[in-house]
Amino acid sequence: FNLIEFSNTENVKYAYKLEGFMKNWINIGRKNEVVFTNLSPGKYTLKVKGRNSSGIWSYKSRDLTIIIKPPFWMTIWFKIFMILLVVMFFIFIYKTRLRKIKINFENELQLKKFYLKYNISERESEIIELLVQGKTNREISDILFVSYNTIRVHIRNIYKKLNIKNKTDLF
Repeated sequence: FNLIEFSNTENVKYAYKLEGFMKNWINIGRKNEVVFTNLSPGKYTLKVKGRNSSGIWSYKSRDLTIIIKPPFWMTIWFKIFMILLVVMFFIFIYKTRLRKIKINFENELQLKKFYLKYNISERESEIIELLVQGKTNREISDILFVSYNTIRVHIRNIYKKLNIKNKTDLF
């Protein structure tokens, strides 16, 4: 900013205030610029006045309205978007878990129908599940606290009931 003063410019002085940020006028002497950093988003009015070489301050200041818009992450639309995104994420997680539970339930139901169809006992169904998990006969006997020979007898009965010859056929 400049004061239109062509003679004796050494005696020209300036003052400013930024309404919405400060209350008092700041005398800056002959310097004819101001710099503001880190202003919060909002509306400000920069008021500038000058003093001529005769020492008379201008009776009216010059005003400049400054509007600082917030960054996008501080806008209400972004906040609403983020809330919706979080809600949608939790809905997605909920539905995914619900779908997995439903699939597990259906698989268990089908497995129970399969066991009923082939007259598989509960102990035999435990053994089948452990075999499918890749456990050996010795591991199965340790897990179920049953002798190794009992496990072999159960496996033979399972093979007969299902009309298969080995673990590969079972899988």
